[in-house]
Amino acid sequence: MLAGFCLKKSRKASDSKSSEGPAPRATVIELDPRVIQRVLNQALKTLSNPEYQQQLTKLTQSSIVNSLQTFQRLSTLSTRLSNMDNETMSEVVEGSIDDLTRALLQFNSDQLVLLQRLSARTLEILDAQARQK
Repeated sequence: MLAGFCLKKSRKASDSKSSEGPAPRATVIELDPRVIQRVLNQALKTLSNPEYQQQLTKLTQSSIVNSLQTFQRLSTLSTRLSNMDNETMSEVVEGSIDDLTRALLQFNSDQLVLLQRLSARTLEILDAQARQK
């Protein structure tokens, strides 16, 4: 038995073409559950590899340390801010908006670059596997 996987156009994309006639049908990709199970088994095997487990442990530990440091700094900042009057607090917020906006834009830009790298690497890996077959 094959499972169906539907790729649909967004509502905006389908609405914009509604005046041009009937909407195109959704693309259906048939997935064999046995293939999905093999992929899941391979992923579990990879994640069970001691090298990957060690890497995941280091990443987890680093994340926990980073979070604890952030909470400590937030606690210190919260104490400092709670001692300010409304006018001073407003000045701090207003003086931070430009830098916070730039930081958010930089973060979004960095995320986009990382996603593009992951997409490119994913295509390289899949292309290399396809060429071997």
